[in-house]
Formats: sequence, structure tokens, C-alpha cells
Amino acid sequence: MVGAEFVREYHLSETKISRRIGDLTRTITFFDGSLFESDDNEIIDEYLAAMGLDTASRQVHRFEGAWHWIAAAVVVVAVAAWLFIVVGLPVMANSVAHSLPPEVDDQLGRDGLQLMDKLIFEPSELSAERQEGLRENFADLANYADVDRKLRLEFRGGGDIGPNAFALPSGTIVMTDELVALAGHEHELAAVLAHEIGHVDGRHSLRLILQDSIAALMFAVMLGDVTSITGLAGAIPALLVQTKYSRSFETEADDYALELMKTANIDPQYFSDILQRMEESYGGGSDMPDFLSTHPATDRRVRRFEQRD
Repeated sequence: MVGAEFVREYHLSETKISRRIGDLTRTITFFDGSLFESDDNEIIDEYLAAMGLDTASRQVHRFEGAWHWIAAAVVVVAVAAWLFIVVGLPVMANSVAHSLPPEVDDQLGRDGLQLMDKLIFEPSELSAERQEGLRENFADLANYADVDRKLRLEFRGGGDIGPNAFALPSGTIVMTDELVALAGHEHELAAVLAHEIGHVDGRHSLRLILQDSIAALMFAVMLGDVTSITGLAGAIPALLVQTKYSRSFETEADDYALELMKTANIDPQYFSDILQRMEESYGGGSDMPDFLSTHPATDRRVRRFEQRD
């Protein structure tokens, strides 16, 4: 280093030169604590290049000044983020959902139902005899279902949500009194239940929860902290009532219901009938349940179940 009245020499190995960031002032720090600042980044870069040093920093600076590369990088990052959300996140959620122990599903189901009883549902007004008869029909249907969860049917007054049914991660399916009253035949209720069993089999509600909280959940899984995962039960009421199942989940549940009904010798037409009756009861409004408000459209779903082999 050369000054107005002195000369000092430092070995390069004992000197730290800050990396270039745009045209900001560079700092050179010497071993004795002395500092030297310079705005002449080009001279410093030329010196470092001659010494074969800091090539990465110079490359970054060149990219900073190349707007076409910056624009390309932005596009690549945006596309990568979109692919992760659309493709990667569902795949990760599916993998995690099927690797969690059954105890997690059970805890989520219990806690979720308790919250829904406090916030949404009313006690069922169906008679004990009516409930018992519907549970017997459900048990007959469940015998044909190949599901690794113990299935259970519960009844609640739907209140503002009206005729509807919900599948909890634990395998508990809740059917509202309003849906029971709306059905024109027991097999129509069986069709709805077959669809909800499809959601249980696909672990759709848990996968949706995971997709909303994948980072925290992956961390919890790696640490084996099941209690952190079961704390997500508070998301279930909003998930089932406000968040709509994706098109793929609804299609999976429909496919499952169609095959289950055929196996149980129930005419798929009953599914078509209850879909149309539910749509009429809601008047096609925006407050329709997941059964109707998600794609594919109701008429397309109806046509699938009206087809005969």
C-alpha cells in the first residue's frame, strides 16, 4: 500500500478483499487491522484476475449487468416455483400422508370432529332407530370397501351448511340430517357414503392439510414430533367447509364410488340422482358443498354415473 508519506507492503494471503456488489465501494482489510476503501472496482477486478482470484465474484457481477440473463433467471425461478406448487407439493404431501402412523389420523379425526361440533354442527335430531338402520346399511357397504382405516358413521345437524357429508382423516364420516331428509332412496345415501369412503381411501383431507403446511410437517416428521402434526386438527373445520377438494381428488373419489357401488350391486344411477337433487336444493349457488362446487361440473359427473356397461 502506497500513501502520500509512507509505503507499506502486505502479503496477499494476509489480506481480505470484499466481493464486488454492483458498484459499491470495496474494502481491503489488512492483517494489522488497517482498512483501504476504493470505488475503482475495475482496477481491483483486473488485479484479482491477474492473480487468478475471485473469478466467481466477477462472473456474478457480469450476470448482474446482463438484463437478459436476469430476466431468464426470473422466468426460471417462477416456473420452478409453479412446478413445485402444482406438481412437487402434492407429490410430497401424498408421500408424507401415506407414511404417517394411524395414530396421527385418529388424533386428527377426534380433534377435528370436536372442533366442528363446537363451531359448525348441531346435535342430530334423527331417531336412534333411524341412525341404527343407516349405520347397518353403511356397515354393509363398508364390507365391500378395501380401506386401511376403520370406517365409522356419525350424524349431525348441518345448520347453515345444509345437506352435506364430510370424511375425516380417521375414517369417520359425518352425514347431516338434511342430507338424510333430502335423499329419495337409501341407495342415494349409500352413493354419497361411497364417495366419502373414496376420500378416506385417498387420504384427501390429510393431504390437503399437508399441502398447506408441508415445510413444518416435513420438519416434524424428520424429528418424529407427532404432537406437532396432530396440532393441525384446528385446520380441519375450515378445510372441510371452506376449502374445496381439488378436481383430481373429487375425480378419484368419484371413481372409487363408482367401482364400490358396482361391487356392492348398487345402481350408479343413484349417485346421479342424489347429485342432481343436491344441486337443486342449493339452487346452483356459490355456497354449494364440495360435492357440487368443484370441477368437474355436476352434469359431467352425472353422465359418468348414468353410463351403463
